[in-house]
Amino acid sequence: MPRYFFDLTTSKFIVIDHTKGRDLRDNAAAHGHAVENIKAYLRGKPWRGLDQSTSSVEVTDERGKLYLKVPFDEVSRSIAGK
Repeated sequence: MPRYFFDLTTSKFIVIDHTKGRDLRDNAAAHGHAVENIKAYLRGKPWRGLDQSTSSVEVTDERGKLYLKVPFDEVSRSIAGK
């Protein structure tokens, strides 16, 4: 199983995932995990001022190779559409 890391990126800063990463079956599972991370960020008070149009979760491997980029505004639109 591939190991994925989930970095928070904004226009002002990057929060690198310094955990041991997550073993997930494929990129689709990693995308789902990134979406859940974004939902958690959006619920958290410290992130309320975050510019969603310039923020994303970047999914990388242990060497930093980028697999996916999941924008915050994509997730917030899907939440609003429910």
